[in-house]
Amino acid sequence: MTARLSRQARLSGSSPLNLHALLDEAVLYRIVGNAEIMAEQLRHLVTMLEQDHITIQIVPFDAGSYGNMCGGFTIIGYRDSDDQPAVYVDSAAGGAWVESDEDVDRFSDMFEEIASSALSTGESTELLIARARALE
Repeated sequence: MTARLSRQARLSGSSPLNLHALLDEAVLYRIVGNAEIMAEQLRHLVTMLEQDHITIQIVPFDAGSYGNMCGGFTIIGYRDSDDQPAVYVDSAAGGAWVESDEDVDRFSDMFEEIASSALSTGESTELLIARARALE
């Protein structure tokens, strides 16, 4: 929990991290906690979207299957640095860092492919708002 809050804190302040998240539409319907908590979480995402450095796109059901449907991954790029990007792959057994250029490129290509089938930020925001209202 502390690590999660620390990561969230990095999204604000004088030099916030850029975030571009792709969320499968299914996460909007899988209730975590209860409907009230879920609606609050969705409204929080909408509030976060008011910040220019945060992009959230929903991958709709009708996009069909897409790469890496079995788990999440995070591409970490470094602003103002010569360091190469890396990918953190999440799994039930923990996670793993992927650092080879070839593998990072593969994940970057997959991210771009998934993003191209996702709703626009505006459409995603509308869907988040509609789903939060439905849960209230």
